[in-house]
Amino acid sequence: MNCPQLYVSQGFGDTPWEHPHTGIDIVCPPGTIVVAVANGIFHRDQGSPVACPYPKGRTGGFGSYGVLDAGGRTYLYGHLEAFAVPDNALVTVGQPLGFEGASGCATGDHLHFEVIESGKPINPCPLLPAGYPDRHDPTGMRCWGSAPP
Repeated sequence: MNCPQLYVSQGFGDTPWEHPHTGIDIVCPPGTIVVAVANGIFHRDQGSPVACPYPKGRTGGFGSYGVLDAGGRTYLYGHLEAFAVPDNALVTVGQPLGFEGASGCATGDHLHFEVIESGKPINPCPLLPAGYPDRHDPTGMRCWGSAPP
């Protein structure tokens, strides 16, 4: 994502809002291009019609979301506004996949970014590229807040 005002609004793991949060929520302006972090096959999907616990009255979980299968790791991109590639597209690092939005159970525009290994979500913070929010809690496992300029 090329976003000068990027920040992470919710970190990975147990948070005051969701227990546990299985990814991080990266906030940029609506429509910001979301890119592949690895080479692999990108699968498009749509959240289920299940009611959202918050915000009330909405449905859809991750909304329009994509899953990038990169072999040993899977990356989930949630709450997209739209897709930039077809379903089952072979993609490369840095290739646009979609656009940040607020589809599904989202209270505002953001990207829910999740990393899955061996079927379980892992902390994406250590995998973020330079320029993204750093880990900054006593355990070294949380990354949220503003990115350095």
